Amino acid sequence: MNKEKGRQDFAALFNKWGIYIILLLMMVLSAIASPNFLTVSNILSVLRQSTPTILLAFGAMFLMISGNMDLSVGAGLAFSGIAALEVYTKSGNLMLGVAFGIFCGIVIGVVNGVITAYLGVPSFIVTLAMDMIIRGLIMIYTNGQAITRTDNFAEIGQGYVGPIPIPIIIVAVTAVVAWFILRNTTMGRKFYAIGGNAEAAKAACINVKRVIVQSYIVSGVLTAMAGIILISRLNSGAPNAGDGYALDAIASTVIGGSSLAGGVGTATGTLVGAVIMGLISNILNLVGVQSYVQKVVKGLIILAAVILDVQSKKKKS
Repeated sequence: MNKEKGRQDFAALFNKWGIYIILLLMMVLSAIASPNFLTVSNILSVLRQSTPTILLAFGAMFLMISGNMDLSVGAGLAFSGIAALEVYTKSGNLMLGVAFGIFCGIVIGVVNGVITAYLGVPSFIVTLAMDMIIRGLIMIYTNGQAITRTDNFAEIGQGYVGPIPIPIIIVAVTAVVAWFILRNTTMGRKFYAIGGNAEAAKAACINVKRVIVQSYIVSGVLTAMAGIILISRLNSGAPNAGDGYALDAIASTVIGGSSLAGGVGTATGTLVGAVIMGLISNILNLVGVQSYVQKVVKGLIILAAVILDVQSKKKKS
């Protein structure tokens, strides 16, 4: 009896603090594997490079909590970033370029949300098709060539405020806002409600369809921000930018404690999950693991995270 209680206590402790323990262990192992890991420049580099994934993970978190997903964020990232860059280079107005990029993200989010919520098409199918459509539009517009006339657009992704990179400041502000929305707003409570039980949410007079569209709009804004930062950091509007980022974002969110079944997720957990994904890439790069091997490792991590999520839900049931 005592052994069983001990196992239950350990399981409860790990469920609450496990992700933070994993993050700490990874940092220790990284420091052992490479003496360069704990340098300030490397830590800032990891966080800066992880910024697009972190922002996409926050968007995926809002969608997962409301019971949906978006596989088109990689393409949406590229489209919004390139659109922002093009408007900036033609107008010379950085704020106008950023605003237009975010507008593009919102439009993509609205289209995904409306088709999912009002036409009843599963979000998996809608966003998979949207990914192909957007990638095709990007290739048509750019003719498959990268846009390299970036001028001062690179300051967004490469600039600093004092000693702190601008992308890290954006992530910090986003994390606080995401936490506040989920913990202290009616919108956040509605996301949890429809993801936990859509029928009960309807009975409570929540407009489920409108809330789903709202969750896609939030994701669209975050996707556009990620695209603007990535394009400006790379100093190039590459048509294939963001390729593979959708799965990284979903994996980060699941690792952070969000459930694919909906109704579960936190901003702090998502942030830590995305940082863990960034650390994995950094560690593999530091020890010289080849890029195609890294894809295998990330695929296994995604598979393991989903299996753990499914098994956890079965135990609760």
